[in-house]
Amino acid sequence: MGRWADRESDSERLPEGMRRVGYDADTQTYTFQDEEGNFYEGAPGARYGTLYPTGTRGPKAVPDSVPDKDESWRYMAPFVLIICVFLLGVYLLLGGGRIFFGSKPSLHCAENQVLHSVVNGETCWSIATQRGMQVQELESMNTGLNCNKLQFGQELCIKEIQR
Repeated sequence: MGRWADRESDSERLPEGMRRVGYDADTQTYTFQDEEGNFYEGAPGARYGTLYPTGTRGPKAVPDSVPDKDESWRYMAPFVLIICVFLLGVYLLLGGGRIFFGSKPSLHCAENQVLHSVVNGETCWSIATQRGMQVQELESMNTGLNCNKLQFGQELCIKEIQR
């Protein structure tokens, strides 16, 4: 038997004339009544201790299960970081890395050809007719050229104009 086992009854621990009359499991508080009929509450989670009149604000226990606002980010931060790194990797694999690293595929044109950068509104036909060429000739100079997917800023090799 424990050291204080003989002092575990209400009559031994409560003040003279006080008795325990209830327990609220939701708030974990015991309710006590004195000889005059006044009700008192104990601190949440404590069977004995300082008693406060019912309805007054005694010390309230903070539940352990409610996380702090900053604490929730501590748990989410690794997942957010993993998702960001994954999306950055996908972006770089799809060719977006050229923007970050400045590495554009360099195009080397043959002799008597110059490098032309496509401007907004140009088509293969308009570029070829400006230089006195056929579209098939333009396509043969630029291997893999798809005239249906010509993009702004795309570089092409075209005939150099003789002056």
